[in-house]
Amino acid sequence: MGRFKLIAKEGQDAGRVFHLRGDRITLGRPGADGESTVEFEEPSVSRVHALLSWREDQDCYEFSNRSFTSPARINGAAASSGALLVHGTMIQMGALVLQVRDSREELPDPEPFMGCLELLHGPGFPGTRYPLRRVALTLGRSPECDLQLNSPALSQIHASIEWYEKLPVLLPMSHREIYVNGQPIPRGTFLRPNDFILLGTGIALRWLPVSVLAKEGRAPDPEGAPEPIEDTGPEPAQEPAAPLSTEIPAPEPEQEAASTSQRATFYTDLAGRLERGEPIRRAVGESAQTFLPGISGPLQEAFDSGHGLAETLARFSDCFSPYELGMVAAGEEAGLLDELLATLAESLEQEHRARRRQFRAFLYTSPPLVLALAALCLIPLGRELGAAAYATALGTSLAGTTLMALVLVGILRRLQRKDWFSRRADRLLDRAPLVGTALRLRAGKRFLKALGPLLRSGLPAHRAALLAAGCTGSTAHTMALMQAAGRIERGEPVLDSLAPTGLLSEEVLAEVERGEEQGDLPERLAAASAHLEQASRSALARALPLLALGPALFLGAVSALSAGLVWLVSR
Repeated sequence: MGRFKLIAKEGQDAGRVFHLRGDRITLGRPGADGESTVEFEEPSVSRVHALLSWREDQDCYEFSNRSFTSPARINGAAASSGALLVHGTMIQMGALVLQVRDSREELPDPEPFMGCLELLHGPGFPGTRYPLRRVALTLGRSPECDLQLNSPALSQIHASIEWYEKLPVLLPMSHREIYVNGQPIPRGTFLRPNDFILLGTGIALRWLPVSVLAKEGRAPDPEGAPEPIEDTGPEPAQEPAAPLSTEIPAPEPEQEAASTSQRATFYTDLAGRLERGEPIRRAVGESAQTFLPGISGPLQEAFDSGHGLAETLARFSDCFSPYELGMVAAGEEAGLLDELLATLAESLEQEHRARRRQFRAFLYTSPPLVLALAALCLIPLGRELGAAAYATALGTSLAGTTLMALVLVGILRRLQRKDWFSRRADRLLDRAPLVGTALRLRAGKRFLKALGPLLRSGLPAHRAALLAAGCTGSTAHTMALMQAAGRIERGEPVLDSLAPTGLLSEEVLAEVERGEEQGDLPERLAAASAHLEQASRSALARALPLLALGPALFLGAVSALSAGLVWLVSR
């Protein structure tokens, strides 16, 4: 005994569960006599409506009707004396309908699917959705966490999600900050649909309950698992993208880096093929084979395995930047892949030309500076040991400088792939004079160039802003713009949502305001992005001497250090 229970299906007690304990149980309304009484609130139930007696030989309860004004019914038929209550039996007493459940016969029901956490920014592919069931889980970078996000921005166990009825509760589990919709939550908070969650300084998530997924056509099936997410783009010639994976894409091994110029020509060729109506899989394969031969094989293999283009490129993190991944992801979702690829190619070409100018300026300043510093540092050695020793020491110093510079550049390139380093570098450069202005203008230009076409495609303003936020190439500005997208989703005007980001000038914001008033916001954004592009070029030209001087001073310091070491060894 004790394993049986009654579950009220209809009547005033619907939803209640009554556990049966004892050899003799009375069923009725409050006030019934009996050693063990189950009381119901349903007024159509008699004070003593039925009696249950335990039958040891049958291993179940026996039902006896005690109401003559409202006789009970068992499985739809009039209850006869001695009816046995087994698992699944339906009992009707007045308007009250009960079901008998036997815990030995019940299979443990899986916890229901409650929704998804969508990754907006952080390790992995933006748009990845992690399904949540109504069980407590932990988030952090530890392998022991239920949801592991491998980022130095997170603690080992950063947060947990618990459930109060059907509402998720986000609880901090470390001293590092957690924000929900821009507000810190030192003690935890309930999550509401579409809440924007920021963990640490670089992990952005959004809570999508079943109700939101249902509106997107992604509601769970009857078994409780989410339905596959289908991509039905408007371009008939393009094959539909594969469902978004719930796993963080693992980088492909042995990646061969591709230059900015190579990637730009790859995107240009791919955009042209898609515009001509070629199937996307064939277009990607042929463009990669022509312009990215070093990774064309593994890239085509990953793409053919069913992943979308952005998710495929995210596996080659050493080759493709977050800016490129954001543009491709936005183009796939909006059905504007060819247009945004062309925009991306143009932007990369401009970046390539700017880097060439910066490199030429670096070559004009660095070698003379390195040589002068090394020669000055070794003058005392030349006075002591003579001209021949001085020349040998100078050559050794320059060779050591070159070697040390190559090692440090390799370390710097590795650090650039780390989220924590890129975030700190972004913040440092953003505060730098001239350089910070140029980078902010470039991020604003990229955002507007993506936002205009996305709005024109018919995407809701908040979703377009969210996708465009991933197209800046700057972690700090991406996070600020994602919060702006959250404000737009809550009903705030686009102007009021973008103004606090500090990314757009007064002139650009005025264009946004006029676009909202006159209903031509995409066209206004195109004009504003062209204005920002000119301003960005001018700011970059002013910052070019500083960008060249920084590496030159760095090499000069390395040269002085190398010369000092040579001087000490020679003595």
